[in-house]
Amino acid sequence: MPRLMLIALACLLLTNCAAVIVNAPPGKTVTLLSDEPTQVHIAMKNWYLLWGLIPLTPNSTATMIGQANIASVRVKSYYRPIDCLENILLGVLTLHTNTVLLEGQSGN
Repeated sequence: MPRLMLIALACLLLTNCAAVIVNAPPGKTVTLLSDEPTQVHIAMKNWYLLWGLIPLTPNSTATMIGQANIASVRVKSYYRPIDCLENILLGVLTLHTNTVLLEGQSGN
């Protein structure tokens, strides 16, 4: 039985479900980009508790889009090597992190 519990815990350390909400600020129209070149590059690190269930940092792009005055945006969510290391070390505490990259064109 203890071996089964260790296997279950190890599996939990490798899983997560972190959501990034991609939305624009209220009252602003923002279009999504595909592969066009971009001028603005903003990275943000998101932290979650309980393997992604509870966001500890704002996980919405609306504030960042509004502050940078972005009219067209592309959003990428990924794990940098440091994110993977932090997830392994802090997974026991159910903490999880990922990086979100906003790329876009400034609006007028």
